[in-house]
Amino acid sequence: MSSSLSRNRRLRAVVALSSLALIATLPSQAGAATKPPSRSAPTAATTAKAVDPATAAARVPEPTNVRATPSRVLTSLLARHEWFQQEVRGHAVYGGWWVRRTDLSTGKVTVWDGRRHIEGSVAAAPAVSTQRATSSAAKPGSTVTATAPLMVLADAEDGQARLVRMVHSVSGTGVTLTFVDAVTGDVVKVVDVTREFRETGAPTARDDKAGPFDVTGRGRVFDPNPVAKLQNQSLRDRNDSPSAVPTSAYTTVNLRHMSRDRTLVGRWVRVTNPKRPTSSTNTYLFRRGAHSFEQVNAYYAIDRAQTYLRSQGIRGANSSQQRISTNLISDDNSFYDPFADSITMGAGGVDDGEDVEVIWHEYGHAIQDAQVPGFGQSVQAGSIGEAFGDYLAADLSATTATGTPRVPTACVADWDAVSYDPTPPHCLRRVDNNLTYPDDLTGQVHDDGRIWSRALWDIRSDLGSRKANRVIIEAHFFMHPSIGMPRAAQVTVSTAQRLYGASTARLVRQAFVDRGILETR
Repeated sequence: MSSSLSRNRRLRAVVALSSLALIATLPSQAGAATKPPSRSAPTAATTAKAVDPATAAARVPEPTNVRATPSRVLTSLLARHEWFQQEVRGHAVYGGWWVRRTDLSTGKVTVWDGRRHIEGSVAAAPAVSTQRATSSAAKPGSTVTATAPLMVLADAEDGQARLVRMVHSVSGTGVTLTFVDAVTGDVVKVVDVTREFRETGAPTARDDKAGPFDVTGRGRVFDPNPVAKLQNQSLRDRNDSPSAVPTSAYTTVNLRHMSRDRTLVGRWVRVTNPKRPTSSTNTYLFRRGAHSFEQVNAYYAIDRAQTYLRSQGIRGANSSQQRISTNLISDDNSFYDPFADSITMGAGGVDDGEDVEVIWHEYGHAIQDAQVPGFGQSVQAGSIGEAFGDYLAADLSATTATGTPRVPTACVADWDAVSYDPTPPHCLRRVDNNLTYPDDLTGQVHDDGRIWSRALWDIRSDLGSRKANRVIIEAHFFMHPSIGMPRAAQVTVSTAQRLYGASTARLVRQAFVDRGILETR
């Protein structure tokens, strides 16, 4: 993969293709891609029917079509969010959801119906074994990482719903889901969940059972990276040479919320490398010449991010153990895999695990996926996801690194970028670009995300980090997977109004007006 292609594919948003219909109290969105009515609006021929939010009761609709108990329950600052899985014949429908939101202050219930249209009959039982399905899905260079569970696929290539086995494969360039017809054995759909848009099935169980998490260890890390810490744009990777980075670039930190397993497992993060370092004294003082260094960096980065959010009163945003691996792929690529709820950090160029801003970007995707399953159905929603990852990285970096003209805080991943951005300051992207909507839209999520990230950065400048983060992250809970920028901006302004009142809402609104996302009143 060439360097230019690698840059275009880096830090891909993991976004959703599932057709989802918003029927709660949100007005119709502007600027977001939508599916044909036959896919998003169930008809009388199916068991999925629209729910009137004005009459929505405290029960799920049509128990035969929705799991009776929530598959995910989240409590944010303003509401309780209960996500239910659509089912047909006892099997989860891929990408089919129903969510009930209850206002914590008023008790008002709103409903969003994302159930999928089911066209045709679905087989009652499989004729294809797991082994046959995985064999049909096998590709050179890919590894099947899970069994092939039975699901209902609502939109095979021929438009018919089918009972399928879903095969999950991982390669150096990302994650692929292959859907194999459970009756015929034919491959009926393939989704590259890293490079393109993704669909989500049922949420994976989160491994939080290794506690208590009351150990504090010590580790040596880059915080946030050597370029930012030393204000030195001349540093180079030099093929992972330990001598390429001076001792002064490292920081010795506390590793908090660790389990008693004497390894890199904690309340908010689980490093999943097969050769994970252990220490009887919980001391991990490696340097970049050792692969264990990136693992310590990863543990510190995620634990610090979640602890930071919780210190600001944000407790429902991915508040579970996040899986992450480092240096297991040689590609200059990192990605979040929603199926496994895992982050993979590549070793091409500068090892991605050495730059915690890259880790924080990927953690931003995990946060949004935890808040809204399948976030990112449209290009604009995917752009919002990329923007939030960049914003989160810059915001966290600003808590320890002083921004200067030489090394601006608004420059994301300035250590990782020394291997592909030749002109100082070296940046993957910046969050202070002067781009506007819709004139500067390109249809590419990383490019378009720079419009949204500038609005978020301006909100942070106006409100300060704590208030800005509470508004921005709380607003995500009330978005939907295909939301467009104008509607998402309105949701964010409304959230600011409810949290902090009219004066704060005006500042937030102005940030989106300045980007052209909202119109001047």
